[in-house]
Amino acid sequence: MVDPHAAAQGGREVDGPQPTESKLDGVTLKIPDGWVYEAPEVNSRMPGMSPKAIFRLKPVEGDTENVYVRITHFPGMNVSDEMNLKRWYGMFSQPDGGATADAVSLERFEVGRVSFVVADIPGTMRVAGGSKSDWRMLGVIIKHDRGPHFMKVVGPAGSVEHWKDSVLAYLRSAIAN
Repeated sequence: MVDPHAAAQGGREVDGPQPTESKLDGVTLKIPDGWVYEAPEVNSRMPGMSPKAIFRLKPVEGDTENVYVRITHFPGMNVSDEMNLKRWYGMFSQPDGGATADAVSLERFEVGRVSFVVADIPGTMRVAGGSKSDWRMLGVIIKHDRGPHFMKVVGPAGSVEHWKDSVLAYLRSAIAN
């Protein structure tokens, strides 16, 4: 199963100063240093599926592709966390042939009125046109009064590991509006 929103895709380069906060519908988060905002492209066929925010994170030495952070919003979506997690796991296969669910690290936490489910998913990721070996996705479900938002941090495994603390700091900065 290939999720077109999971592939490492950016938006348009933005001229001028970078924002310091992500003001999403119902929640505000502080953008960490090193995150480069890119203006999301509108999906003309399904505008509601368009990302609400995109950030580009530089790869670590030895990696050749950027890490991308994509945030989408589906207000009122009443799908279980497990359904979303299972869908995300289905985008990966494991080098040893094992179940991706067994390779995942899962964390749940709350910041005020905002709750988070963070799935750290390693493996070979299926993307449009092929696959990416030794990739990783931090799939995040952000639940709040006007949610949920979904955040996917996707890229080469080493680069995603490098940015993981920054991603968690971003989430822990959440303020529900």
